[in-house]
Amino acid sequence: MTLTATTFILGRWLDLAPFPFNYQLLYALAVVASCISTLYVARLAIPSAPAAARVARPRPSLRALRNLLVRRRPFANIIVNTLVFNLAFWMAIPLQPIYFVRALGASDGWIGLWTGLVSGGAILGTLLWSRLIDRRGARWSLLRAAVLSSAYYFLIGAFPDLTLILVFALLSGLVNPGVELSHLNVLYEICPEERRTTYMGAYLTMMQIGAFAAPLAVAPLTALIGAQALVLVLGGLRLLGAILFIVNPVRAAAQQQIAEVA
Repeated sequence: MTLTATTFILGRWLDLAPFPFNYQLLYALAVVASCISTLYVARLAIPSAPAAARVARPRPSLRALRNLLVRRRPFANIIVNTLVFNLAFWMAIPLQPIYFVRALGASDGWIGLWTGLVSGGAILGTLLWSRLIDRRGARWSLLRAAVLSSAYYFLIGAFPDLTLILVFALLSGLVNPGVELSHLNVLYEICPEERRTTYMGAYLTMMQIGAFAAPLAVAPLTALIGAQALVLVLGGLRLLGAILFIVNPVRAAAQQQIAEVA
């Protein structure tokens, strides 16, 4: 809710105030807000937890990461599926401003409204998908939310109208929590509790590699085929990643053993 209100108001501020004062004040406000946030975090009283018994673990290395992927098939599956699925998201981070501003002529205020609608949709989407996950399960919700999330890229690429894109942004906000909540639940299910920190570290390492490499392809691809065509390509990548969750399923260990026996 805070994000929805803040991005809309500050987007309007950037449109109305003179440049560069509008941006300077906005960055100064961000610094002050971050410092205040840090002070409040420092005041948190974290309850002490009993120290866990030390167990010999292999040192972090590429070889250790490879061993994790080889020994636990569901973990390898979710990494492969998520890497492909998130390529569109990572590439869209630098591409959307280029597409919205350069190709469609969006203003700062419009960008603020667009961001606010995405986060506003997420408020309702979180409530909706939380109930669906409780009723139908995380895997059921992940498959459907992942497929629906690809529609956003196809829609903004096929209908390059700033007003329609605001509607699509709201719908995207409704779907995104379904992906995030269900994916996180599935990830926790397949990571052994006693080694969850190790598995989460390996997972985040792979995601950071993807998040670093994917945006580097945006500039050359935009120059080659144009921003609008690239948005449609991202829709195809997102849909491919969603399909991988179907054809390359992620199951907890017990579910995997049952499937193999069957």
